Amino acid sequence: VIFQQNANLGKGAFQDCKNLEYVAFNGTACNIDELAFSGCERLTSLVLPMNVGTIGMNAFRNCTGLLNLQLPQLGTKIGSYAFYGCSNLGNLELQGKECVVDSYAFAKTGIKSLTVKEGVTSIGKYAFADCLNLEGKITLPNTVNQISEGLFKNCSLIDSVTLSDSVLCIDANAFGDCTNLKTI
Repeated sequence: VIFQQNANLGKGAFQDCKNLEYVAFNGTACNIDELAFSGCERLTSLVLPMNVGTIGMNAFRNCTGLLNLQLPQLGTKIGSYAFYGCSNLGNLELQGKECVVDSYAFAKTGIKSLTVKEGVTSIGKYAFADCLNLEGKITLPNTVNQISEGLFKNCSLIDSVTLSDSVLCIDANAFGDCTNLKTI
């Protein structure tokens, strides 16, 4: 599926399209509503435009074929469970102006590396919980001032986390069961 213009996809627009493999947004902006591509197990390639307004709740949930994901200038938010269960998702880069990542957005994914850039302002509860392949060093930018409950719970391969001086609160179990964590 290739969208030539800016696109706004409604709720469940391509939900459970089991043979869908490729989606590209060639316009300059898009909004993806809840459940839009949920259950598209063979979706391996996703090309997003430079401006993504919203990725709704469960939008790509259980898209187990999805590999790497670079989210360009996000405008508002990534909804709860947006990429939950994307077990082959390898690398993730989050950036944007006033970007909000809701609860469980990337929980139980296969991400191996995570880059969070300035502009991401809020990361919800359990957003990266149970990412069993997430390893190495995690650095959170100055724009994140709260480490939410269970944020990296059970990410046992993380060995180092760098937090900025702007962090005011670390909630319960934020790093629970991160058995390889050596330094914060």
